Amino acid sequence: MVRLDIYASSEAGERTGPRLVPPPPPDTTALALDDRGAALGKREHALTARESGLDRRETTVAAHESALERAASALASRAAKLAEQEQALAAREDELDRSEASLVEREAQVDQARVAEVEVADIARQRRRLAAQEEALTERTLEMERVEQQLEERERNLAETEAKVRIDLELKEEELEDREQAVTDQEHRLTRKERELKTYVGQLQGRLSLAQ
Repeated sequence: MVRLDIYASSEAGERTGPRLVPPPPPDTTALALDDRGAALGKREHALTARESGLDRRETTVAAHESALERAASALASRAAKLAEQEQALAAREDELDRSEASLVEREAQVDQARVAEVEVADIARQRRRLAAQEEALTERTLEMERVEQQLEERERNLAETEAKVRIDLELKEEELEDREQAVTDQEHRLTRKERELKTYVGQLQGRLSLAQ
């Protein structure tokens, strides 16, 4: 298309350019032919120069077209590569989005697992604490049972001791009562003997007085 435009502009320029107007023919035919030949030679020389210029322009335009075609091909190849890169980037972005979503899900699962571990640890601690409390309560219960057994044994021992003491006291009281009774009886006997002795002494003194 460029080449046709160039040709068109060249033809237009050729049509609109200055033309060699032959001088009016001389009187003689030979002179007219010589002048016409000279004019044709000049015109031919001008046309040859113009053709050379057009050839050079065509060569330049062809070089430019080839360069443009190469540039267009390079641009098309670059555009294709860019499209492939864009597709690859879009695929990579999708993959990154999926990876990010997977990471978010894994983080949520890890958080849930951590919460579950904390809850399990809390439950385990509560169980250990309850087990320790139960063990302590069991030990306290056993200790209280031992203390109760000891108290019951002490109470039995005290009851037996009290019974023995009561029996001993009763025996001692009976013995003391017997002794008191014996002492009372002995005091009565001694009082009676004293009275008898006094009577006897009085009788003796009366007999002695009569004897004198």
